[in-house]
Amino acid sequence: MNSETRKCQNCKNSFVLEPEDVDFCRQMKVQPPVLCSICGVGSVMAWRNERNLYKSTCAHCKKPILSMYHPSSPYVVWCHDCWWSDGWDGTDYATDYDLEKPLLDQFKELQLRVPREALIIINSTNCDYGNHVRSSKDVYFSYLVAGCENGIYSMWINNVKDVIASSKAVESELLAYCIDVSKCFRCAYLQDSSDCSECYFSYDLKGCSNCIFSWNLRNKSWYAFNRQVSKEEFEKIKSEAFAGGWVNHHEQEKRYFEIKKKALRRFAFILKSNNIEGNYLEGTNNAHWCFDGFNVKDVKSVASILNSGRGMYSYSIGVEPVEFFYACSVIKGGTNLKFCFNLANSADCSYCDSLITCSSCTASTGLKKKEYCLLNKQYTKDEYTRILADCERRGELEKHPGAAFSTFAYNETVAHDHYPLEESHARELGYGWQSDFQYTTRKETLSSDKIPDNIKDVTENISKEILSCVLCGRNYRIIPAELQFYKRFNLPLPRKCPQCGFAERRADRQPYRLWLRRCQCLSSESSTKKNGYRNTASHFHGNESCPNEFETSYAPDRKEIIYCESCYQAEII
Repeated sequence: MNSETRKCQNCKNSFVLEPEDVDFCRQMKVQPPVLCSICGVGSVMAWRNERNLYKSTCAHCKKPILSMYHPSSPYVVWCHDCWWSDGWDGTDYATDYDLEKPLLDQFKELQLRVPREALIIINSTNCDYGNHVRSSKDVYFSYLVAGCENGIYSMWINNVKDVIASSKAVESELLAYCIDVSKCFRCAYLQDSSDCSECYFSYDLKGCSNCIFSWNLRNKSWYAFNRQVSKEEFEKIKSEAFAGGWVNHHEQEKRYFEIKKKALRRFAFILKSNNIEGNYLEGTNNAHWCFDGFNVKDVKSVASILNSGRGMYSYSIGVEPVEFFYACSVIKGGTNLKFCFNLANSADCSYCDSLITCSSCTASTGLKKKEYCLLNKQYTKDEYTRILADCERRGELEKHPGAAFSTFAYNETVAHDHYPLEESHARELGYGWQSDFQYTTRKETLSSDKIPDNIKDVTENISKEILSCVLCGRNYRIIPAELQFYKRFNLPLPRKCPQCGFAERRADRQPYRLWLRRCQCLSSESSTKKNGYRNTASHFHGNESCPNEFETSYAPDRKEIIYCESCYQAEII
């Protein structure tokens, strides 16, 4: 077949269905897509709640717990120790397959009975206040964490030690308020940078050390405001920037935001990749509409994916390799998976949820080390194969379950973070809506104007106080480990609650969307007048405007200066 333009079932926008898409769907035995990339990925994001947590009670041992499920949730929620214990087996809840009822309806009934893990925490110590955490220690209200130690209010951190209020940091140490950094040491307010040490209030640095209020630098040391300075001058500027006072710090933040506005932006962050479209990609090949991918191949319409290939319409795939997947979310190792959520090292599964090291399972949940199960009932290989063939003939295993598969309200999930909907629209699509998030307001014992301006004047007694967010009014506390971190960097206490901090850092990253735009590089004579940037190198287009077009995550109404790869490389490298 030729490429075909279709209308998205949800948003009604047009999208293109390619012949290879149809071939892959045929291979996976699923219906061809009826959703555009945004709605398709958003639909599996809506199966995952990352950071909306609630005080609750374990339904088994009755102890108080923190849970990603609201206390009014209809599901049976157990604490970590109870769920991972050997005292129960998912097959205890087995259900016979009823030919008279849709399989998905039977699976939803099963989900209501089988215990669910309150938080997803694996092989970790003192991480009871995090979610989606693995192989970590001392993590507090941080999410999407792997191989980390001492993480506070951070998101998507991998092999990082001592980090606070940061997002997407890899193989780094001593970070505060950083976004998209890798292999960095002792940095604060640094974004889109790598291999840096002691860099502050800066953007797009590579291989730099001791830089402050700088941008678009490569392999530089002792820089301030993009000019070479002496060590003494650098230390003076740094001490003024980190004087410890809130009023002064707020001014430094505004200066940093202005620097990010004037920095030259490449249309996408793509390294060592070929035949791709998307953003934040490294070691990726043949990937279309792909975001936040590392070591990925042969995928389309995916986000947050590592070490995996051959998949479509999925979110949060990897760290352990995953191959052949369709409409999946939170998969940590496996192959031949479709319409699955929260699986680890599993294969040949469909319509499954929360499986650990399973194979050949369908419409099952809460199983560990099982095979040939349907609705949690154990069958022989021959019995399972016969029943599965009957399900396939009835078309039970080929349709995207969409909202019916989600165990959360839409506005609890990561989908709402990336693709927010009004309550009425979410309900039209079949999702629930949460109106009872657990937080307090107007319970503060210390108003924001009474907080000591300078961190030097803050004592340990601050941890006994209840504060109030200057943006949303939510109450929050300062924990002792957090206070130690601020004193270490000489940073003032935050006046915003952690939730507002998460939202601001998410908004500071590029969205999972693409727009067709043209390179804004102009001739040397006209560039300063039109976009505020004057080229410093010769470009292939000479004195004419650059003709290159590209798909970028920078929306057309953004004010940053966006260059194609060729023009960016000519200026920066």
